[in-house]
Amino acid sequence: HAARGVNPAARGVNPAARGVNPAARGVNPAARGVNPAARGVNPAARGVNPAARGVNPAARGVNPAARGVNPAARGVNPAARGVNPAARGVNPAARGVNPAARGVNPAARGVNPAARGVNPAARGVNPAARGVNPAARGVNPAARGVNPAARGVNPAARGVNPAARGVNPAARGVNPAARGVNPAARGVNPAARGVNPAARGVNPAARGVNPAARGVNPAARGVNPAARGVNPAARGVNPAARGVNPAARGVNPAARGVNPAARGVNPAARGVNPAARGVNPAARGVNPAARGVNPAARGVNPAARGVNPAARGVNPAARGVNPAARGVNPAARGVNPAARGVNPAARGVNPAARGVNPAARGVNPAARGVNPAARGVNPAARGVNPAARGVNPAARGVNPAARGVNPAARGVNPAARGVNPEARGLAHSIHYPPLAYGIPAHNPQQNGFPGVNEPITPPVIVLDEGDQKPSEIRSETVHRCHSLPLAR
Repeated sequence: HAARGVNPAARGVNPAARGVNPAARGVNPAARGVNPAARGVNPAARGVNPAARGVNPAARGVNPAARGVNPAARGVNPAARGVNPAARGVNPAARGVNPAARGVNPAARGVNPAARGVNPAARGVNPAARGVNPAARGVNPAARGVNPAARGVNPAARGVNPAARGVNPAARGVNPAARGVNPAARGVNPAARGVNPAARGVNPAARGVNPAARGVNPAARGVNPAARGVNPAARGVNPAARGVNPAARGVNPAARGVNPAARGVNPAARGVNPAARGVNPAARGVNPAARGVNPAARGVNPAARGVNPAARGVNPAARGVNPAARGVNPAARGVNPAARGVNPAARGVNPAARGVNPAARGVNPAARGVNPAARGVNPAARGVNPAARGVNPAARGVNPAARGVNPAARGVNPAARGVNPEARGLAHSIHYPPLAYGIPAHNPQQNGFPGVNEPITPPVIVLDEGDQKPSEIRSETVHRCHSLPLAR
C-alpha cells in the first residue's frame, strides 16, 4: 500500500513517491531520460541514462538526484505505462514493473492473477473499495471518478480527490491538500511545494515539483520565487525551464551559469552557460550578479532589454541601462552613468550607443573624446562628439572634422575654447546662452561681425519722409547679435 513511485504516463506528481521503484536507483539504460514516457520527476533516482541527451528529452521534469546510470541498474520499464511500486516483477518471479499495466498496482508483487492491484479496464469506482480489488489500495487508472480513500491519484480522472495527497494529472483545477501540483493544472496550488509545469502563473509557496525537490517547474512560464534550485542539492536551473530560478547558480548542480533556455532572470548566477550566446540568448531579463560574459555570447543577453546592474560587461543589444557596469553596451540606447569603457578595462564610450555615458573619459583608456557615433552628450568628455545631436557642455575642444561645435548638433558646446574652422553655425562666448551673443571673431568663415560680445557703433542712416537724401546721421550702439535697424 505504500506506493513510492510515480506513474510514468501520468502528467501529475505523486508527492509521496520517492522513486518509480523503491529499490531502483537508476533508469533503464535504453531510456533517454528519467523515463522516456514520464512527464514528471523521479526525485529519488540517483542516475541518469548515459545515453540521454538531457534529463529526459521528452520529459519536462528533472531527475535532480541522479548520479549516474548503470546498464544493469534496477530501474523502470521504459514501456511501462503505469507503476507498480510494490511489484517485484513483471511475472511472479521478476522484480520489476508491469510493462502493460496502465495504472498502479501498489500492493501487487507480480502480474499474476493473485496479484493485488487495480483493474486497468475498470472505468468506475467502488466507493467502498480501496481499489477495484478489495485488497488493493490504489485507484483505477482508467476511472474517471474519485476514490476518496485512495492515497494515490487517478491518472485518468478529470476531477479532484480532496483526500488524496497528490493531484489528478489530468485535472485542470487545484487540489488544495495536495503536496504536489497537477502539471496540467492551469491554476495554482498555494500549499503545493512544487510548481505546476503547465501553470502560467506563480506558486509562491512551492519549493519544488514534489515535497522533496526544491526547484522550479522546468516547463512553467511563471516564477517560483521560493525555489532554491531544481532539487535541494542542485544549484542550477533546468535547461528547459522558461521561468526563473533566482537562487540557482548554474545550469547544472556544478555549473554556476544561467539556464540557456530560460526566458527570465537568474540573479544569483555567477557565470554564463558556455554554449549560450548570452546570459540567456532568449531572455529578456537580466542576470544582475553575473561577473562575466560567455566568451561566445554576444552580450550579457543579446536580446535583453533590461539592465544588468552588477555585471561588469553589458549586453551589446541591451536597450536599457547598466549603472554599475564598467563597460558600456555598444547597442544601448540609454545611459550607463557609471560605465568607464566598453569593457571592464576600457575607459570609453559605447561606439554605437545613442545615449550618454556621463562618466566616460574617452573612447578607450587613453582617449578623452566622445563616441563618434554617439548622438547624446558626454559631459565629462574633453572633446565633442562629431555625430552628437546634443551638447557636450564640458568639452574643451571641437572635433576638427566637424562642421560646427557639433556638425549635427542643434545645441551648443558652451565650454569649448576653440571653434571649428569649417563650422557653419554659431559658437559661443563666455556668456550663456551663446546664441544670444553671436559669433566669436576667430572663426574664419563667420557670417557675423567681429569682436567677442563687445558693443560696436556702426553709422545708421535716417531718411526723412519724402526725401531720398540723408538728412541726419546718428550713431546707435548695436550688439553683434542684433540686426542693424533701418529707419525711414
